[in-house]
Amino acid sequence: MAEISLIAAISSNWVIGNKGKLPWHIEEDLKYFHNKTNGKYVIVGGNTFRNTSRKIWEDKKVLILSNDKKLDLPVFNIQRFDSAYVLREYLNKINEEVFVVGGEQLYKLFLPYAKNIYLTTVFAVVEGDARFPFFDTRKWIRSMNIQGQGKNPKYSFNKFVRNA
Repeated sequence: MAEISLIAAISSNWVIGNKGKLPWHIEEDLKYFHNKTNGKYVIVGGNTFRNTSRKIWEDKKVLILSNDKKLDLPVFNIQRFDSAYVLREYLNKINEEVFVVGGEQLYKLFLPYAKNIYLTTVFAVVEGDARFPFFDTRKWIRSMNIQGQGKNPKYSFNKFVRNA
């Protein structure tokens, strides 16, 4: 079975998005996301897929969980699943790390199954309509904490591993 990892950038108040967009633009975080997910399987919801530049998906094996049959899918490396059950059956056949990349509902759905959480913490309180689900940090071990190079806003890269 696939090893599930969540990857996201969150604000100090757990916001991950506002009206379908990231509330910040941090070039170093975009590069970090690309480096972690390049060539990997990524699971994305229909709204997140729709609201993101198509270019970001070109070097990934994209698994979309959405019942929107009208979702415009380019021809490269993309599969759409109508149900979490069918997607889970597919994941049982994958023997590598798979990244859940959003949105909010998918993070909530996959958090109980995640082995790793890669979080870019943006040290700012921002307005938003999408949040990363709360997780009890006592049940996770922070195995990485690296301060980002940017100053406005400040941010850090973190990795949490589930405490078995």
